[in-house]
Amino acid sequence: MQKFNLQHIKSDYSHLVELRQQIDPQSTIYPIPFQELREDITELSKSKTAAEEDISNVQLQLSALREYLHQFDAFQRLQNNFFKEIESYEDDFLAKSQHYLAVQHYTQEIRDDFTNGRYIIGGIYPSIQQLERHIKAFKQQIVAQQAEEEREQQQKEWANKIAETFRVSESSNVIEYVKNNFSPTPDFSPERIAQIKKGYHRHQKEVLMDMVIGRKNKLAQPLDRLKKALLSGHTKAINLALQNFKKVIAPVAISSHKNYKRVQLKLQDIEGTAEPLTTLHMAVNDDPPLHIKVEKSGKFNVKDVPLVFGENTIQLYNEDFLFLDNRRYVLHIHLEEKYPFIGLYDPLTQKAFEREEVSMIVRCTTCRNYMYDFSVEDNDDVCASPRCDGKKFNRHKDTAFWAE
Repeated sequence: MQKFNLQHIKSDYSHLVELRQQIDPQSTIYPIPFQELREDITELSKSKTAAEEDISNVQLQLSALREYLHQFDAFQRLQNNFFKEIESYEDDFLAKSQHYLAVQHYTQEIRDDFTNGRYIIGGIYPSIQQLERHIKAFKQQIVAQQAEEEREQQQKEWANKIAETFRVSESSNVIEYVKNNFSPTPDFSPERIAQIKKGYHRHQKEVLMDMVIGRKNKLAQPLDRLKKALLSGHTKAINLALQNFKKVIAPVAISSHKNYKRVQLKLQDIEGTAEPLTTLHMAVNDDPPLHIKVEKSGKFNVKDVPLVFGENTIQLYNEDFLFLDNRRYVLHIHLEEKYPFIGLYDPLTQKAFEREEVSMIVRCTTCRNYMYDFSVEDNDDVCASPRCDGKKFNRHKDTAFWAE
């Protein structure tokens, strides 16, 4: 037991109440923790001495709730400023913007977190920072969209001039002609040309082999066009040939997940479609890329892809046709923190597992039960579960540790 300054604690609580009224006048934030704190302070006021643990708990609650209010204030400012800035944008444009939809999604998620009182101790700054990143990406999209609209307007003006000159009516054919012949094309560096030539020679060999056995190859015509463009040396012709080539190739697409999806399972199956019988590279975050063979049907399926808690970026591209435009399919997945051992108990100590102990927990490969590593050691390196003699275990860095 120790003496404590009750006036100081009451003063801190009064400041907290004032801060809450200032930041959250509509009482959006979950009220129960504030009520519990008031009750704890009332209990402390009944005695001039209190257990050190009780005092520490009250001080911790004061600090956590004060920080939580500041986080809510930062969220409110970010949200209000963003939605005020987009008032002039058309609903159709916003509905088609993935970044805007992501901002909407994260805004609702964070508001729900405050309403339900989640993460009061740990804080939700990572979620707010993620929201900031999506807002930044949306603003960058607006800039790109404006540039694209200006470019399309310029193309239409060119199309109208050509139509007037040749006395033809404006049509998609004329606009397509302008796009292919008057639109600016990227500069092709020597390295880029070398990459295109390498891709050409690789597929030309396959076409020649098919010709020998009398089998048709859909790449013959686009390859011939690309060859002529390369020989001409004109970058516009090369760019046009590459665009024509892409029309006969099935693009890489993921069907199993929508972008910016939130999931709870650490192991995810990634499914999609691509050009049949080609090789895909899939890189998850900073891990080395996986090599995936696309089936004859054009489908691919990668089982048990491990994610990290929080934001995950999956890049996917077709190795066989990367020379066409160097583009990569990018998928964003947010993994919510969920630990499969929470709610379970160590079979030897009967202690409930906590997520902070993940590095101390192992999973038996035989019975698939979780237990502490020291329980295994105390059991002569044998599984601590009754009637199991397993001697092999997975740790949190192993994929099987997280399997449902």
